[in-house]
Amino acid sequence: MKSLLLLCACALLVGSLNTATAQMPRNFTVQGVITDSSSKPVADGIHTIEIKLYDKQTGGSPLHVEEFILPITKGLFNLTLGAEKPLSKSITFDKQYYVGISYDHKQEVTRIPLSSVPYALMTESVPDGSITTNKIADGSITTNKILTEV
Repeated sequence: MKSLLLLCACALLVGSLNTATAQMPRNFTVQGVITDSSSKPVADGIHTIEIKLYDKQTGGSPLHVEEFILPITKGLFNLTLGAEKPLSKSITFDKQYYVGISYDHKQEVTRIPLSSVPYALMTESVPDGSITTNKIADGSITTNKILTEV
């Protein structure tokens, strides 16, 4: 089987937050370059990309699987994981996760550890007692935000 080299610089981005009025999006962007065994970008055209999210660097079952059929130019792909198939709330981003990538139904390449940006998803909940006086900007709390009755 032809060996596959996938050079993937994952740019993992999280959408904007508006925790007061809406639930935070449970998705992030994955970008990369797919190359062949001689490190040349795969042929331009429509390709199938499968992304799997794991909590183990090797072995284990994927926590999320999503397949994309995308146009690829010079090996470059860009997709949003969780846009069509939302990420489970059990994926809390409170520990290390890994992305497994395969294309055109070939073998998955070495898993790539997620970098810190998706871990911002953990901000969906704030543990009790974690917001202290030092973390609140002067003048940021108005009187209508203060509980007056118990």
